[in-house]
Amino acid sequence: DDEGFEGALADLDTVGLLAERVRRAADPGRAGEPVPGVPERARSLRQLDDLDLILGDLELARNTSEGIARARAYYQAAADRRSCPVAAAMAGLGLAEVTRKEGNSARAAEAFLALAADARERGATWLEAQALCGLRLAAPARGAAPWLNLASRLPAGVTTADLEYGEPRVLWTLTI
Repeated sequence: DDEGFEGALADLDTVGLLAERVRRAADPGRAGEPVPGVPERARSLRQLDDLDLILGDLELARNTSEGIARARAYYQAAADRRSCPVAAAMAGLGLAEVTRKEGNSARAAEAFLALAADARERGATWLEAQALCGLRLAAPARGAAPWLNLASRLPAGVTTADLEYGEPRVLWTLTI
């Protein structure tokens, strides 16, 4: 469907935030900077998901209690919208990471484990890897065996190290 001129502008807003996310990944010292503002526009459900997921990533990367709380709100909005399975999975990953950052490792581990199992069933290896990275951070002992299982299923030349991101986890979710 054609989202028109307003839709194109909304996508450009998202592209700008993606570029900011890449800058912060390349220079983790910038992760704590305030998140850029976004103009009010009419947006499709897809565009709302994109925006909420990226804003959630940027807020989470700030690694502050305020940023973590804002990230939860953005991820929850995308999760509640249920516009597509990919956005719901990415929002679930974000919510699990927020839970981990809030200090509830056991609950986060359960969420990461459930996401990894669902991703494996769907053949979504990258998403499974990100959920297992979160599991390894939340509950290292519980994450070891699933991580080895994933490693055995990766294509030749790809290692689990290629799929891991550091702390704070910037660039670990994707947009649709």
